[in-house]
Amino acid sequence: MIELLLALCLTLPRHALADAGPAAAAPITASAAAEDQDVYFAPLDDAAGDSAEASSAPVGSRLSRARLRAFAWGHPGRSVDGAELYLDGSLVGRSPLALDGVLVSAAGVSLAARADGYEEALRPRLDLPADGSVAVALLPEDAADAITLPGWAVGLGLVVAGVLTYQSASPGAGLGIAGGGLLCAALTQLWARFVTLPRLRAAVGAYNARPEPEPAP
Repeated sequence: MIELLLALCLTLPRHALADAGPAAAAPITASAAAEDQDVYFAPLDDAAGDSAEASSAPVGSRLSRARLRAFAWGHPGRSVDGAELYLDGSLVGRSPLALDGVLVSAAGVSLAARADGYEEALRPRLDLPADGSVAVALLPEDAADAITLPGWAVGLGLVVAGVLTYQSASPGAGLGIAGGGLLCAALTQLWARFVTLPRLRAAVGAYNARPEPEPAP
């Protein structure tokens, strides 16, 4: 019995949370918040082109040379280089990105970001400035590891201690210690699933919902 418990613990994947956790939120489609003709592209090195684009855009349009960047939540200084950036559903480049002249006709635009290893993010209504920095927060897919990995380490240690106790001293006590190790690992997963991840996702969502270009985290 004790050997079976140990084998079960050792064969569980390191990132079991990815399988046992809640189903990821439905993928955010950048175009979901898009409105037709909110964004017009105008090359900065072509004054005539700028004028033509500006003349075709609704009155009140403004040119933006903002710098867009995606960063990892919890690490504001750690840019997620290479993340795809979308303005109102249109791919404009990869983070970090200095806009090459964008005419914006709407009071607010959407900014979405996608990157491998991170949950997709959307700022649904962003006041895109004429200049300055704009940030979007991405939540790492392994954000709960800070909780789950220590729990697995403690749980595995208890299982090993239970095996040794079972073999050398008291089978009953060994089974109890090993069972406690498995319980510790299971409770860690439940806490990460129902408490840690929802809190992190809510914090990232609240940040990205703010209209200012680069809110303080």
